Amino acid sequence: HAMAGTERAFLDHTQAGNWVNYYVNGVKMGEIGQTAVIAGHYGVPVVLVTGDLAATLEAKALLGNVETVAVKTAYDRNYARCIHPAKTRALIKEAAKKALSRAKEIPPYVAKKPITVKLEYVSIDRFSESIPCGRGYERLELKVVTKTVESALDILLV
Repeated sequence: HAMAGTERAFLDHTQAGNWVNYYVNGVKMGEIGQTAVIAGHYGVPVVLVTGDLAATLEAKALLGNVETVAVKTAYDRNYARCIHPAKTRALIKEAAKKALSRAKEIPPYVAKKPITVKLEYVSIDRFSESIPCGRGYERLELKVVTKTVESALDILLV
């Protein structure tokens, strides 16, 4: 799904909903970006993203010329017009073939080290419930924390 706060995105979120904004090295991203950072750690590019139109636009904005398939278009967070499953399967199958044939053309998304992670929480209640400061995070503002990590594998240790 598209990252939390994305307009006209179906079920937009970043993780379980405690975070309203999430940044890696100053780049705002959601789960698509997080996946790309972790895959990039291993030298693996993200070559295909499927989801609603907002998610595919997010992927292209972050990753460049990645293959995408928009399987639905959201009218708001809880309402979307979906493509018929048979057509969706065919679109994804074709895009997967194309993505795999282009895999060597698409570079992995590698985060420059050290990696700075910044989280902005939805509310102070959500911040207090997760207690990130006990895990090496520095509190910047009432609902904003940051942490520097050496490995992309640690960007989700919150």
